Amino acid sequence: MSGSVNIGFNHPKEGFVKVKKFNKNSYIGAYNMLSGVKTQFKYESQEKTVCYSLEKNFFFDVMEKYPGILA
Repeated sequence: MSGSVNIGFNHPKEGFVKVKKFNKNSYIGAYNMLSGVKTQFKYESQEKTVCYSLEKNFFFDVMEKYPGILA
């Protein structure tokens, strides 16, 4: 809803390496939820961030009810 989150990974020598920055209206974790693959990335909020979290079953119920979201 608001704020920003960096996604990246920890490098043994360089520390946190940012790959992408997510801002307002971004979806984080949808691929992992759909594929069932656990993420290997680290997420870091860069400021006060307000967001929603969906339980897996609710997420799939929404996808079934509104299949246009997947397009």
